[in-house]
Amino acid sequence: LVTGGARGITAEILEELAVPGLKLVLLGRSAEPAPEDPAIAALSDTGALRRELLNAALASGHKPKPVDIDRALTRLLADREIRSSLSRLRERGAEVEYLACDVRDSAAFAAVIDALYARHGRIDAVIHGAGVIEDKLLKDKTADSFARVFGTKIDPVFVLTQKLRPESLKWLSFFTSVAGRYGNRGQSDYASANESLNRIAWSLSRAWPQTRVFAV
Repeated sequence: LVTGGARGITAEILEELAVPGLKLVLLGRSAEPAPEDPAIAALSDTGALRRELLNAALASGHKPKPVDIDRALTRLLADREIRSSLSRLRERGAEVEYLACDVRDSAAFAAVIDALYARHGRIDAVIHGAGVIEDKLLKDKTADSFARVFGTKIDPVFVLTQKLRPESLKWLSFFTSVAGRYGNRGQSDYASANESLNRIAWSLSRAWPQTRVFAV
């Protein structure tokens, strides 16, 4: 079971772990993206993609602002990364299931874990790699922004500690950051979250001696 596993460093590490027959359940905030329009899929230059997105919006009767095009481009590139990651994992022989679940939604996340135990009887390993960054100096940081960054790292952990069954869990890994130990300019929230994860991992490694619990 992997949170945040379809993009970034988590996806890259999963490629190293993927072997034929391995069952991977990846959780992301949005649903698995549909196949891309062939006309857009052929484009790789960001300028050309912006023009295509603008033309498509105008053709549908909309007059988008530049920020709307930027958001659409960001989503398009994120979807491409997800498709590419899932494709590479499947090419390596792994059985991949991608589920839309906001892991900050405790009830939804708990339901996913319960369903996996009901279907498979066990969860062998968990990687908690989900995270967001919204870097700002503390004096410019809003409470909502702090809550998003801190909560994406920490909220799911409380669900994991309540729902996972350590007697059959081989290992649990938290992806953290050296920012938690040394700090980083503009990352008071990110540093706090990651060092909290480190401490929780230390505590769980003692509470669950039959499970290897570690923070990377």
